[in-house]
Amino acid sequence: MTRTAADAFLQAILQAPDDDTPRLVYADWLEEQGEDAGMARAEFIRIQCALARERLDNLTSREQELLKQYEYNWAWPIRGMAREWQFHRGFIDTVKLPLEDFVRHTRKLFLSAPLRHLHLRARIIAWTREALLSLSACRHLRNIQTLDLHGNLLDSTAIQTLCVGEYFTQLTSLNLSLNQIGDAGLRALVASSFFPRLTSLDLSRNTFTASGVRRLIEACEELAALPQGLQMRKLVLRGNRNASTVRRLLLTSPLLRDIVRW
Repeated sequence: MTRTAADAFLQAILQAPDDDTPRLVYADWLEEQGEDAGMARAEFIRIQCALARERLDNLTSREQELLKQYEYNWAWPIRGMAREWQFHRGFIDTVKLPLEDFVRHTRKLFLSAPLRHLHLRARIIAWTREALLSLSACRHLRNIQTLDLHGNLLDSTAIQTLCVGEYFTQLTSLNLSLNQIGDAGLRALVASSFFPRLTSLDLSRNTFTASGVRRLIEACEELAALPQGLQMRKLVLRGNRNASTVRRLLLTSPLLRDIVRW
């Protein structure tokens, strides 16, 4: 397949997802081509890059106008794979799709857009562990900041599988609510390489007990004692087993009082 100029620009964006410069260079190139659709895309990229720095009502209004007119066409690379998507800084960075489909289309997805946020829901629970094995070994996850796995009936064994993953190097937000995670899963989570970097963790409606919560508190206090400190700013624990006991335990930790959500 012949590589086009647009492909080269996308490759530069994929290699530097935090940098606006390759995106704005692409916008300049699109504008130079003089086509109406390309000029609209260039305007959209510039608007979203500006909105990422500062919210401006006039730009927000124009952003929505452009999305209404062009979103379906701009999303064509991932339309057949993802159920939902969101644009940020001119490109799709958030997708929602079945876990099995993500595993099947991983390479194509990450070659199509600078993805940072994943929402994955298993269609067939019996396949979840095999899918998680593939997920934990996926090198494309290096740039992922948010992973949402709520409602997948994940048990402790599944979480242990997930936590051996070595590529969650930028993960800061993890949603594991509405699963079946017990104490063993919670211990695996706090021992994972990515736990110290998490700023948001949702563990609501799982099955761990006060014993697991004690280990969670200990892990947070151990991180707080390190030079980098505790990064966690939001910890959601509603609807778990022995909620009153868990609440009393957490109230004994001044460190966690301000970040726990019930």
